[in-house]
Amino acid sequence: AFERVALWEILRITQWLHIDEGSLILQEGKEERTFGVLLEGEVEVSVNGRAVARLGEGEVLGEMAFLDARQRGRSATVLALRPCVYMEVNPHAYELASEECKQHFQELLVGALTRRLRDASGRLSQDAPEATVPRRLTRELELVPEIDLDPPSPGHESAANSSFTGLRSSRAIS
Repeated sequence: AFERVALWEILRITQWLHIDEGSLILQEGKEERTFGVLLEGEVEVSVNGRAVARLGEGEVLGEMAFLDARQRGRSATVLALRPCVYMEVNPHAYELASEECKQHFQELLVGALTRRLRDASGRLSQDAPEATVPRRLTRELELVPEIDLDPPSPGHESAANSSFTGLRSSRAIS
């Protein structure tokens, strides 16, 4: 949760937009780095003219363009399906924000990306071939020392010469 001082800072680095139904919020291919949070309403996200998601209140929009400065142009179009209130974050003002404020937004951005990646993986898996099932699963590996207990050779101070032969599975699941 944001503290009172942080709320004032958010107001300083954002612009609150009232968007009519049927209006574009973000346009695929457009070169800009703003991102924001949908405070009210519902939107449709499309890529290459194909609807990929419907998002509602509290969802982050424009995060990919903001986080990946090397990307040229937006990766999706966002259309308001109902009247919306959108809190747009200015990337230049964001850079001047306090670390606490940035951290709150970073947590919001990472959470949104994680949820969307998980959803996309689930959708992709529906059309994917069945996975190969392993016969057994090795869970733990340990280093197995090979110890030479012969007396040390002249000029060597240690009582035993040791080396590691490598990794060996300590337990396998059938």
